[in-house]
Amino acid sequence: QRILTTVEHASEVLQAVMVIRDQSENDIKDLANKTATSIIKRFGRKVLPQKQPEQSSELTPPGMTITARPVTPAPRTNAESHKSGVTLDISLLEPGMMLADRYRIIRRVGEGGFSTVLLVEDTMVHEDVILKILNPQIAMGDEMIKRFIQELRYARKVTHENIIRIHDIIPLGRSYAISMEYFPSHTLADELQGEKPINIKRGIKIIFDVCRGISVAHQLNIVHRDLKPLNILIDDQSMVKVVDFGVAAVTNHSGTRLTRVGTLLGTPAYVAPEQVRSRAIDARTDIYSLGVVMYEVFTGRPPYTGDDMSILFQHVEGNLTPPIDVNANIPPTLDAIIRKAMSVDPDKRFHNVDELRKSLVDLSRQLS
Repeated sequence: QRILTTVEHASEVLQAVMVIRDQSENDIKDLANKTATSIIKRFGRKVLPQKQPEQSSELTPPGMTITARPVTPAPRTNAESHKSGVTLDISLLEPGMMLADRYRIIRRVGEGGFSTVLLVEDTMVHEDVILKILNPQIAMGDEMIKRFIQELRYARKVTHENIIRIHDIIPLGRSYAISMEYFPSHTLADELQGEKPINIKRGIKIIFDVCRGISVAHQLNIVHRDLKPLNILIDDQSMVKVVDFGVAAVTNHSGTRLTRVGTLLGTPAYVAPEQVRSRAIDARTDIYSLGVVMYEVFTGRPPYTGDDMSILFQHVEGNLTPPIDVNANIPPTLDAIIRKAMSVDPDKRFHNVDELRKSLVDLSRQLS
């Protein structure tokens, strides 16, 4: 059986397991319970977390610290219309159909646990846009709806050529849709499917452009929370755009966060240690995730592998194989940049994304 931790990190890993257990159900809860029991049996009860002062509530599970902006309540009519609307059967949507008397469906782009994505024509302005429809089964009470609308209204303020622009929020029966910029492209994940490193100069350019975009969002105190290759889009002219600012934050407020590890924490392969441990997040959380992306871009493989639970614990422990040991062609300076971005302790990472971007500029000059 694989050992998930060492005595040095056992207490922190156990705390993360207990947080996941308290916020999950069914198979994830069972796996977390077995893992916690195994850790206690191996290292003794001394690794149990010290009891903290009572500060939890129905919306804040034990051990979690949430730093949030004040929420401006949405008009009461939003929640009422959400309640009174009919449930949209997404499976019946076909090309040519109209949504909200404005959007003509062109084709289905993709779907996941959180949303279904359509390419539509906005007949009011005669422009193709993306419509991301929240799947109706996502539990959203009145307070969640208010948070959802507030987060997306805030994210709409992010305007930059390296960020996919959010246009509008549309009620659709008992669900909602987000209209956003249509950007014909492929994802960075598509380029990484061959498990081969991307050319170093091209990779630096991609990460540099991502930094430019998320810097603007961070200046508005918006943290992406789920940076990964699937959320980095690249077109045929090598233009780079980051998608789903605001949307990732919404999933953290919705009911799905209590039942899906991927929704609770972001994507396990790219999640920051503080997310695993349900601690406060900030711009450095995105820097860590971007560090993981860089590791994969320049080595051709993610830093940590295994099942989701194992990967989460590896992020907390931080026993990273140096990128240069995986790909000897990586310059030592780039190796140091990646490892600094992926520091387990946020204080040891780049203080902000502009500092990371400057390091990439300096590296580019060395390579030219």
